[in-house]
Amino acid sequence: MENFSPDKRVEKEGSTLIKNGYIVHLACFTNKNESLVDSYKNITIHRKPILEFLHKTSVGAFKFPFYFNF
Repeated sequence: MENFSPDKRVEKEGSTLIKNGYIVHLACFTNKNESLVDSYKNITIHRKPILEFLHKTSVGAFKFPFYFNF
């Protein structure tokens, strides 16, 4: 699973929104022991811990609508 890391596309979009007066929040998953709320270039990052098992089965999100009940 990929944890949040700077992505030029996300960073550029966030930067543009901030310049236009928006407050930007980014939600992402983590399977590491990281802080649940962090900041990166004025973008607030919210991390939700997820089990490795759920990440590996995430392909189910595209096939089974009940996947999001987890």
